[in-house]
Order: sequence, then C-alpha cells, then structure tokens
Amino acid sequence: MNINPGTIIKSTAALNSTVFENASIIITENNTNGAIGFIINKIFEQPLNALQEFNHIRPFNLYNGGPVDTEHLFFIHRRPDIIEGGTKVCDGVFYGGNFTQAVTAINNNSLTEKDIKNIY
Repeated sequence: MNINPGTIIKSTAALNSTVFENASIIITENNTNGAIGFIINKIFEQPLNALQEFNHIRPFNLYNGGPVDTEHLFFIHRRPDIIEGGTKVCDGVFYGGNFTQAVTAINNNSLTEKDIKNIY
C-alpha cells in the first residue's frame, strides 16, 4: 500500500484506547526513511496563546498532533501567499514555513482555523 503525502488516514476500532482512537491523520511525508503524519482532529487542552512565548496573540486552537516531538510546534496550512517557506504536501496543503508570518496573520485575522492547524 502506497500512502502519499496529503493522504488522510482515519483510525479504526483496532486503535481504540490508544492516542490514535477516533483520529484523522494527515501524512506530510512518506519516503524510504519513514512516514511523518499528524493528528488533525483533536484539539489540545490549551490554546496557542497559553504558551508563554505566544501569550501576546489572540486565542487560537492548538491540536494534539499525536506522539510527535513535544518540544516544537508544527503547522500545516493552505496559505502560501501569506506564509513563506512551507513545503508542499499536496495540492493546497503546505507543511511549515515562516511561523512569525503565521502568528502575525493569526493576530490580524488573515488566517482562520480553516487555513492553518498548529500542532503540538
């Protein structure tokens, strides 16, 4: 089975009682080194502005991305016209980029939760 970047995987009952229970996961990379994906449907218990370095911005949901590096924030978005430097995952979806530009766009309401998901 070949799973391409941009594929959305939905968990099955076999994953109940795990971090992946009822999860929708977007695959952002899949190559010979392995796959990277993030849960995109589970809101984290604190918003982005609850983190000390982002306490100056308006409330904006963070998502629990799964068992990923919890020392960094990751994000996927649909706005390469606002956020420079992202990596194209598939048509209309980008991974990462200039997070300072993303925060500015969140604050001035240029980005909505339909445009970006911040993942912790």
